[in-house]
Amino acid sequence: MMTYDYYTPNKTTTFYAVKFMLQKLDQPGEYEESTTHIEGVADIGSTVPITPQEFPGFELKEAKVDKVTKPLTDGKYNITATKEGTELVIYYDRITVDYTVHYYKYNTTESLLDSKSGSAKYGATITENALSK
Repeated sequence: MMTYDYYTPNKTTTFYAVKFMLQKLDQPGEYEESTTHIEGVADIGSTVPITPQEFPGFELKEAKVDKVTKPLTDGKYNITATKEGTELVIYYDRITVDYTVHYYKYNTTESLLDSKSGSAKYGATITENALSK
């Protein structure tokens, strides 16, 4: 006797995914995908609340589903699970960090020259030449 297994597509649930995009250091308008992501299953038509992740040195910029900006409500993005699946893309910009270079006599805190201050994007390499008197 033969038995047959029949595949019945799931018509009540769907997949959703969340990608986190971090601003590139040397290309401010460009983003690269973080290694962190979220995937899940939800009932079709249901609302799924997504809490944005925190990344040191970055600040939340915006989030989009199908290139449409989603509002942040009570600290969460609410997405609707669609039959085709839903992908939320959250963008983060690098913060600007202030820095100060101090010119001290070796192994002391005795100042040799005035300090020099500046700012740069998080993750940037700062190079300052020694000042001369």
